[in-house]
Amino acid sequence: MNDDRYLRALRHLRARLLGWRAVLDAATIDQIESAVTASEQRHTAELRIVVERAMPAWAILRRGLSARERALEVFAELHVWDTAANNGVLIYLSLVDHRVEILADRGALALVEDSVWSAACDAIGKAARAGGLLPGLLEGIGILGAALATAFPGDGRDPNELRDRPLVR
Repeated sequence: MNDDRYLRALRHLRARLLGWRAVLDAATIDQIESAVTASEQRHTAELRIVVERAMPAWAILRRGLSARERALEVFAELHVWDTAANNGVLIYLSLVDHRVEILADRGALALVEDSVWSAACDAIGKAARAGGLLPGLLEGIGILGAALATAFPGDGRDPNELRDRPLVR
C-alpha cells in the first residue's frame, strides 16, 4: 500500500475520531443558506454546498479515493445531477485535504465558462487559506450566482429542487 495513502487515511480517521473542531456554527450555516437562497432567486440552477471534515478512511485505504472522486460520489448521492434542467452545481470542501471541488451538471457546464468555475474555486480556497471560510463561500456563491443568472435567468418562482442549507459532515 502506498505510504501517502496510508498517512492520508490516518489524517481523515484522526479527524473523525477526535470529532475535529466545529467548522461552521449555526449562524454561519444560516448565512450560507441565505446566500444560496438569494442566489437561486436570480436563476433556475440549483446550488448545493457540502463541507466534509473528513472522508471515511476506508474509502481512501481501500479505493484510493481522491477529494475529486469523493465530490463525484457526493454529487451523485445528493442527486445534484438530477435537476430538471441538468443545471445542478455542487461546491464540495474537503477540510482535511484542504480541497475545494466544484462540480456542475451538463446543462451548467455547457453554458458557463470554465473560468467561472475556476474563479469561484480560487475565491473559496484563498479565503479558507486566510482563515475565512465564510467570506470565501459567500464570494464563490456570488461568482457562480452571477454566471448562472446569465445562463439560466429566473424570476424567483422556479421550484427549489435541492436543499439550500449546507450539509456539514
